[in-house]
Amino acid sequence: MKRKFGIFILLIICFLVSSAFTGCKTEDLSSLRSLSKPHLCTYECESATLAGKDVLGHFQIILLELRDGGKFLLTAKPRKGRAIRQEGRYTFDEDSQVLTMSATRGKKTYTKAVTVERGSFTVSKSIGGRELVLKFKVQA
Repeated sequence: MKRKFGIFILLIICFLVSSAFTGCKTEDLSSLRSLSKPHLCTYECESATLAGKDVLGHFQIILLELRDGGKFLLTAKPRKGRAIRQEGRYTFDEDSQVLTMSATRGKKTYTKAVTVERGSFTVSKSIGGRELVLKFKVQA
């Protein structure tokens, strides 16, 4: 009985130590879904440039939330004015790590595919001849 209890305690300690060194919080490991679909999370914009000029300072925060069921929500909160929200659909290819998002604005549908590497990706779009570049990473 003492031996089984000792092995049980040793397993718990190993689990806690291993999760501490992986940068993973034990409370984040609450479901198999978070392990089987690691792309389902919120990404924060860490850099935003338009024609090479930093525009991130004009926003309090820019978030992209990938939800279950293939839906996403992009929220941008400017320092002045109202929050901008855009919903859309996405697919994620586990093998190639390609995230493909599409959203409809007015009568036009926009589609963009990006490669996710270590929880980060970059989206670029030409707007009126100027390049908008947004760099996202998993929100801490």
